[in-house]
Amino acid sequence: MGDGHAARRPVVATANEGGGSTARDRVLVIEKGKMKVFLDDVRDTPEGWVRVYWPEEACRLLETGQVTEIGLDHDLGDDRRGTGYDVVKWIEEAVCTRGFRPPRVIVHSADIAARARMEAGIWAIEAMAAARDVPPRE
Repeated sequence: MGDGHAARRPVVATANEGGGSTARDRVLVIEKGKMKVFLDDVRDTPEGWVRVYWPEEACRLLETGQVTEIGLDHDLGDDRRGTGYDVVKWIEEAVCTRGFRPPRVIVHSADIAARARMEAGIWAIEAMAAARDVPPRE
């Protein structure tokens, strides 16, 4: 099909509701290249965003290459399962080693010290992407 419809093919993303192993998964259909991910354990999910509860879920969606924006909380209720900073570290490693195109990253954590650490990581990601001439995901 040469009519441009291939670029609008939907992506299917699975996001875990509730975060536990017994929670049922929901399947979301998202326009290709237009996914916004919201990592948080308590705040309401903004309209049009895909909600995830754990860093592993966020990284799995980032791995698809379809995430254009990600909002991160730091404290997610169980540090053994990770924090929002783990997602920042994942993005940084992916940009450094694989030329990953980072999405826009927004920190919405109330933890001031963690927020500063996450924002420093984001600045490093942006500097590394610019130095490697890796354009941000649009």
